[in-house]
Amino acid sequence: MAYLLSKPPEVQMYRDGKAVFVATPLRGDNDGQRALEALKRVRNNLFHGGKHTNHSPEERDRRLLGHALVVLEATVDLDLDLSSVYRGRY
Repeated sequence: MAYLLSKPPEVQMYRDGKAVFVATPLRGDNDGQRALEALKRVRNNLFHGGKHTNHSPEERDRRLLGHALVVLEATVDLDLDLSSVYRGRY
């Protein structure tokens, strides 16, 4: 979680007709909320953002994804019903 909070994923925006990634502060009232915001950004960048751009080295993308998965796993375990469905134990 510390990596996501200290080096959050950037947000893809359009400026002057071009897609660019912009460093944007994480929203949230506490570290947990900010970590979930970072998780959402990782997901959005993975599924909707520009792919294979030069703005972010491949290793950074892998680190962001790895840390996001840790937050996801911890979050899922907070709710027994969600955890059962997520882990296929329903």
